[in-house]
Amino acid sequence: MFFKNLKVFENILIWVLLVVFIFILTFGRDGQDFQIFQFKVGEIFIALAVLISLYILLMKEVDNIFKIFIITNFLSLIFYFTYPISFRLSSYVWSMSIYFFLVNKINVTKKILNLTFILLFFQNFIFLSSYLLPGFKLQRYFNSTEQVVVSIFFLFIILNSSLNFKFKILCLIILSPTIILLINFSRASGIAIISCLIIISLLMKKSEVNFLIATLILFTFIFGFLFNKLDIAKDLNQYDYLLQANLEQSINNLNSDEFLDTTFSDSLNKDFFGGENFYSSQLYFHTSKSANALSCNSSLIRIPIKLNDPNLTWRVEIIEDVLNCSTLTTSTFLIGRGYERVMIPLDNIYRNGGNPSRPTTSPHNIFLYVFYHGGLISLLIFIYMLFKISKLDGTKIPSPTLIGFIISGLFGVVFETVNQLIFWAFLILEKEMVKKIH
Repeated sequence: MFFKNLKVFENILIWVLLVVFIFILTFGRDGQDFQIFQFKVGEIFIALAVLISLYILLMKEVDNIFKIFIITNFLSLIFYFTYPISFRLSSYVWSMSIYFFLVNKINVTKKILNLTFILLFFQNFIFLSSYLLPGFKLQRYFNSTEQVVVSIFFLFIILNSSLNFKFKILCLIILSPTIILLINFSRASGIAIISCLIIISLLMKKSEVNFLIATLILFTFIFGFLFNKLDIAKDLNQYDYLLQANLEQSINNLNSDEFLDTTFSDSLNKDFFGGENFYSSQLYFHTSKSANALSCNSSLIRIPIKLNDPNLTWRVEIIEDVLNCSTLTTSTFLIGRGYERVMIPLDNIYRNGGNPSRPTTSPHNIFLYVFYHGGLISLLIFIYMLFKISKLDGTKIPSPTLIGFIISGLFGVVFETVNQLIFWAFLILEKEMVKKIH
């Protein structure tokens, strides 16, 4: 009777996750602010992931090392139940649990694969529409690094499906403008896409697949040429143009250390500049007293690189400060600083994007993120688990979707968002499709 009830509970969880996945693909980040009984949908999704994490501790099929990973991270949160952001900051732990639950409990059928294809087909239209159609603007649907993972998996499904060859060509033509948008948005997106195209080609080893990939590349270049001629790329990058246009004005406005020394908590109660100005403060930031505070007053590690690119400079400074904060003591080096507060190197309005309502809480590098919060031990376990998940049956070639996931995570915020819940499900579907190839 007990085991029968467990089976019913597992089936309920699977159906609930299916609803969650459909919701995420439909609304993306925009839907996570919807409220149910005064709780945000995103918070409910993270709570669901925590519940699944605790449940898989009972599952014999799950690697004991990962169970240790769950237990240690959960124990580190026990004293911070009154600080809900702690669960969001540690969401990469709970979200990975969804993979280990589903890979052992779900039976991937043709109906599930067909439903996934339909959802991804329409998700691609929603993403394109949110950027190309006037009046249809989803402000935070999927960012470029998140959309890369979705598009790579959609490409994998198209190439591996039993669809008519001509329909496959049509799907690739529809996917092509998304690919060029992603490349235009981010250098990391371009690296992820190129890497995964190579992996998919090696994985499937079919002349038809290579021809289809060549077709995708051809139409990507065609749409890139058209976007350039129509100045669509310029419109999509208008944020960067605003940065340049407002640079001089922002510098004139920055006449004290009050802005530069504002912490995350302070910024919630003050009316400071919007996100388009925070790069400007970089010119003056190192004259501020916050510069030392954000490195935990440690100067053990210094990266002697000077760059003119504000984005790259921000990343180098973050890497330097995270390493200094994480190596300050033996404890912070081995077990990290926990999740009771935003990362110290990001606890400043200059560093967190200049937007108090949606501050940046990630260094845009998942390995740095895990190292800071969980220390070297958590980082090694995390890498070990990714290595295990990357293995595909019958081949030595790693999962292309996971490689895209990791590359995106090295340069963007992917593992740290609620949207990532769907990515772990992609990996399970990918494994099932690869079994049929080999």
